[in-house]
Amino acid sequence: MRTLAYMAAVLLRETIDSTSPRIGHFTRPFTLQEEYLRECLILAGEISAACDQLHYALAYLSGYRSRKTLNGELITRADHIAYQMENLYLRLGMIPDRSYRLTNEIFRLGLPARECGSRTVTDNEHLRGTTVRTRLRAIDKIVKPHREARNKIAHLARYNDPELTKVEAFFILQKSEGLPDESVLESERYRYLYKRDTDAYVEIKRKEFEPKVNCLIDEVAYLFEALLPHFKRVHATLK
Repeated sequence: MRTLAYMAAVLLRETIDSTSPRIGHFTRPFTLQEEYLRECLILAGEISAACDQLHYALAYLSGYRSRKTLNGELITRADHIAYQMENLYLRLGMIPDRSYRLTNEIFRLGLPARECGSRTVTDNEHLRGTTVRTRLRAIDKIVKPHREARNKIAHLARYNDPELTKVEAFFILQKSEGLPDESVLESERYRYLYKRDTDAYVEIKRKEFEPKVNCLIDEVAYLFEALLPHFKRVHATLK
């Protein structure tokens, strides 16, 4: 990222029109080499952003504050936890997908974005014998156990965990209006018990996913290191 950012900064100094009132107005079209640099920087940045967002999702699991939606509906702690777990699963799935796209661009495989996958990129003959193939497979191995849950969240249903469901009923009652008996909700004892159980649930999930997230981000770093020589080689040939 430092290498690409430095090269991009040089490019911007050479091409941005400082006299134009419009942001991003360039004095000339990019060359093929410069366009290659721009695309690689953007795609690498998308992977870095997903890595940051994995850390955000873990941090926000325990960051609940009572608040409501724009139409006045209460966002309960169970809603908050489910939302952040969905964030976590979705961003886990983003890492390999975006890694395939970056690899496709760096090696100039010419695949459309929607066709960049393990079979088409990792097993591509142009990656044969490279460390990049090993790194892509390592990333996929970490994410694979969570891919089914990620796909379910993305395409079928919301995050659903029986352990969270055990305490969810209390929070569903918090959303209900006109209950005949609200003594359960008003009892400090019940509030304490459900807060204790949700705190325990969050702690379990953080301990479960934090090592996996850290390991995945380490593998992204190794992938970037493996890709850099190939980027430099292709960049030089485009000159």
